[in-house]
Amino acid sequence: MPYGAEGTWGEVGRVTMFFSFHNSKYQSKNMSVVNRNCIICDNDNYNDLFVFTKEYTNHFENNDLRQRELNDKYGPHVIAKCNICNCKYVRNVVNGISQNSNETHDFESERSKKKIIKQNKDFFNKKIKDNLFENEIYKLKLLKSLANKKINELSIIDYGCGLGEFPKLSEILGFKKIVAFDPMYTDDHQISYEQSNFKNINVINNIDQLSKNTKFDIIVCTAVIEHAISPKKIFSDLKKISNVNTIILFSNPVMDIERDVSKIKKLVALKANKIKIKKYLHYHLGHINFMLGEQVNHLINDYGFKIIPIYPNSSKKSFIKKLKKTYVKIFPHSTRSEYVLRKL
Repeated sequence: MPYGAEGTWGEVGRVTMFFSFHNSKYQSKNMSVVNRNCIICDNDNYNDLFVFTKEYTNHFENNDLRQRELNDKYGPHVIAKCNICNCKYVRNVVNGISQNSNETHDFESERSKKKIIKQNKDFFNKKIKDNLFENEIYKLKLLKSLANKKINELSIIDYGCGLGEFPKLSEILGFKKIVAFDPMYTDDHQISYEQSNFKNINVINNIDQLSKNTKFDIIVCTAVIEHAISPKKIFSDLKKISNVNTIILFSNPVMDIERDVSKIKKLVALKANKIKIKKYLHYHLGHINFMLGEQVNHLINDYGFKIIPIYPNSSKKSFIKKLKKTYVKIFPHSTRSEYVLRKL
């Protein structure tokens, strides 16, 4: 996934040890970057919101040596706030690291291949019995019920599948056609799935590998948009591989970075080692888009999708009961906004 930009860090004071604020447009020497316009409205009217400093990223991600090495080499990310639509996004994205760097891709690819093989069908079947994947299975069954077909008639693609939990569970549940798409994957990931006893998953690393007429009954696109240089490319792809009957599960992390920054600053000023790291884990170099619901809804509408209500209309008392059984269960203690979509 995308990381930061190479350049000088500069010095920061005690109060701004983790977040460095400034009014001028940020520019660092020796950076080869793509300075993006607003990812929603395409305007170039913005203010810098804050900077992910080296000290911040090393502290918050100190459990991953490889991540720390990348943080040291690439950065800082500069968060911009659009003055037109208020969208927050990383402006100075390094194109090579974000899309085409063998250094980053090879690391992610090798790490995921090892984990794919380790987590074979026996592992999943045992964990399913232990209810480890209860929520994921519930989501797949919910999507299947909305698609209104038998499970062995359904095609599914996980767009940005990572380690492939949804594709693996789809095979175990009996889906007919399963595609796992992730640009980080190399060609031999197909072999990795087969070695871990998953025989029916087709792995691709470029959406253009699909035929032009390919449509899916179900699309899963979760934990993806926050990593994408172009969120609009995601929605363009979703539109291309769906029809009016396609059911899409889509998620966006709840990252109100402007609201949270003041809280984090206070924690940093008090004592750095008292920061509740898990609460703010979604602020790291892999995340380059910080959209709120209004911006996600704009994309949903702009690309011709609609949100499907997944709970039935009824009396208030009955509604609350059914809400707990369906809507709440699909989003357990979530730090994400999840949507079920259909093409108009």
